[in-house]
Amino acid sequence: MPKPEPNPRHSRPWLLFAALVVLVGLGLGGFWAAAAMEPSGSPSMAGYDQLDDLGPSPGAAALSQGDEASDATTDAVASEQECEAGEETSTPLVVTYVVKSGDTLWDIAIAHQTTITSVKYNNGLSSNTLRPGQELKILTIDGLLYKVKSGDTLSGIASRFDTSISKIEEANGIDRTSLLAIGTQLILPDATPPRQVTVKTASTGAGRGQTATVTGNYIWPVRGRITSPYGWRWGTIHTGIDIAAPTGTSVKAARAGQVTHSGWLGNYGYTVVIDHGGGMSTVYAHNSALLVSAGQWVEQGTVVARVGSTGRSTGPHLHFEIRVSGRPIDPRPHLP
Repeated sequence: MPKPEPNPRHSRPWLLFAALVVLVGLGLGGFWAAAAMEPSGSPSMAGYDQLDDLGPSPGAAALSQGDEASDATTDAVASEQECEAGEETSTPLVVTYVVKSGDTLWDIAIAHQTTITSVKYNNGLSSNTLRPGQELKILTIDGLLYKVKSGDTLSGIASRFDTSISKIEEANGIDRTSLLAIGTQLILPDATPPRQVTVKTASTGAGRGQTATVTGNYIWPVRGRITSPYGWRWGTIHTGIDIAAPTGTSVKAARAGQVTHSGWLGNYGYTVVIDHGGGMSTVYAHNSALLVSAGQWVEQGTVVARVGSTGRSTGPHLHFEIRVSGRPIDPRPHLP
């Protein structure tokens, strides 16, 4: 019996299916070949477009964080350098300025952020007159220049110029243990030129009164009525002033200095004595309580005692003295 001929309509779907498989295979093969040509782990350029739509890639985020860290480090370094530059700028300096035509002390002081008093004192000027070409030593802060002399101490210098030891130490890079070489120039921040007044001291014992120079600026140790002034009283010299005040009132150091005595002192009762350097000292007598010790440094205005009526006293008051080389003078002209 003869074989039936295949129906062309029945074989067509198989042919179409085979052709489709071949075409799909060719397409996939091209895709994998293209993918194989890209570096491992790197998306194609089309992928970048898609990733941009979805947000930054992990690699881009890491790069961004690295840039930010780098910027922060740069900013920190720049900030540190600015701080160091600021610290260097704030360090007191002594500069030489050559006076120009038309210059005034006011102009020069303002330009260098200092004061007329500082410029005049540091250059020994007794007037405001300047001449073109004149050289001036200018301290770039409000303060004074001082050359160390024989016998000087930091405490004595600080007291004499109404500044503090800590300010002198900081401005000059020294401390209290440093040896002060004679002739060394020190910067004294916020210092005030010593006020110098020539007075006659009181005669004591067999000694006669002498003329002496009073230096420094003083404040009232306590506020109250003066019940007994300096001078002759009951046939003897009253070596200070008596200021009435209630028992327990704070007694303040009239000027910065070092306590040389804090204890009982005969008729003076409980007494504090403060050395201000340059031969100047102050005495605070008849106290009810003493708040400082010998050897202690005190700033102007420090409470050193409490008003009382110890020793030879008729009632609560402060007996206050200013002495020059151990000799008492009238305190009133030297108080504000």
